[in-house]
Amino acid sequence: MTARALAALSAASLLALSGCNKEKSPSVALQAPGACASDTSTADVVATVGGQKVTLGEVEKEFSKQFQKMEADHRKQKFEFRRTAVQQFVLKRVVRDAALKAGFKDEGEKKAEDLYLDKEIESKLPQLSGEQLQAEFDKVKDQVPPGVTFEMVKPQLERMVRGQQGQELMTELFERLKKEAGVKVLLEEPRRNVEAVGPSRGPADAKVTIVEYSDFECPFCAKARTNVDKVMEANAGKVRLVFRHMPLPMHKNAPKAAEAAACADAQGKFFAMHDQLFDHARELDAEKLPGYAEAIGLDMAKFNACQQSGEMAKVVERDTEAAEALGVSSTPTFFINGREMAGALPPEEFQRIIDEELANAK
Repeated sequence: MTARALAALSAASLLALSGCNKEKSPSVALQAPGACASDTSTADVVATVGGQKVTLGEVEKEFSKQFQKMEADHRKQKFEFRRTAVQQFVLKRVVRDAALKAGFKDEGEKKAEDLYLDKEIESKLPQLSGEQLQAEFDKVKDQVPPGVTFEMVKPQLERMVRGQQGQELMTELFERLKKEAGVKVLLEEPRRNVEAVGPSRGPADAKVTIVEYSDFECPFCAKARTNVDKVMEANAGKVRLVFRHMPLPMHKNAPKAAEAAACADAQGKFFAMHDQLFDHARELDAEKLPGYAEAIGLDMAKFNACQQSGEMAKVVERDTEAAEALGVSSTPTFFINGREMAGALPPEEFQRIIDEELANAK
């Protein structure tokens, strides 16, 4: 198990996300740290049409939303690159320090940390019996091409299983070494100026505000709902949650579902409708929405009039535009006091940031 494998594992673990994603435009090139930005002024002439000048400022005003999203994506990519680099640097440092402390030395091209990992990982991998490998083969045999037997793939299967076990042992080793070394990663993502407007739960003066961008037809959002409920229960009286809409283009029923939730909000029952919609995330056809409204006791005449008027489409559009300006491209996405988190993350991830924010607020 080499230091190169160490870097690959740390990078993979940092970049894994769970969420529904919009169809993305070509990614913005990542500017290297220290590189100079363009000195182009918005007053500069970038084209002429019939002898009339077109300035960069005019173009940027016309395509302001696209430029805002591009800039937000760039900031996000730059931070993710830096965070991954910091994590890899820290892991390499703690592993090398542990290797030298254990008495290992560089031997030619073989570094001390490689020798240390060989001892700590490779030598501790259990030998796999034929029965264990057969059991692994049986799990995937329905996906194996016709004619391929267990004996034919046994060597590859053994490498795969040992590789998975090696990753588990390596992750455990890294966590132990970081704890022993007292590692603290102080790099913090830039805080975003996120408008906390919309239906909310929790005290208005809470020291921690979570703004959630979500889609009622997104399965990851439905999963995240359970985790968010746990977080709010564990932090009752300390955290405010603000819900904002971001129905994605591939979810045809999501916009009308979002409007239905906004109509319920007009009657003071947003989160009751929110729960109904997530409970029936696969059944959000327009004709079924009144049934969910009736189930939570809404005034149906008012609800139906609200839905038919289309007035709440403006609320949904406002939220979506705000999300796009922030560079949000997947749901669910959360901003905890302006710190971004994307995906159906476990309650522990929320709690880590909440605890930091509460400690800083004292």
